[in-house]
Amino acid sequence: MDYLVSPSVLNNDTITVPGDKSITHRALILASIADGESEINGYLNSDDCLSTLRALKKLGVRIEKINSSNNIQTRNNNFENLFKKLIVRI
Repeated sequence: MDYLVSPSVLNNDTITVPGDKSITHRALILASIADGESEINGYLNSDDCLSTLRALKKLGVRIEKINSSNNIQTRNNNFENLFKKLIVRI
């Protein structure tokens, strides 16, 4: 089965969901592929989530701010060129 994912109609909106590890991973990944700036509030500061954050940084995600309130900002992440040359070895 094929799925087509189109850009959201949300523009500068805020989505509030309860924080947990799974949502934090997803929020980091979605913010990393979004154009422009994203802010994640209530980031769960667990070892797993920190590993995801470090991996995204190694892929070139620009994490601009992590503060004591567990808020994270990412900016201008564009993986278009990265995915042309990304090799994953497991």
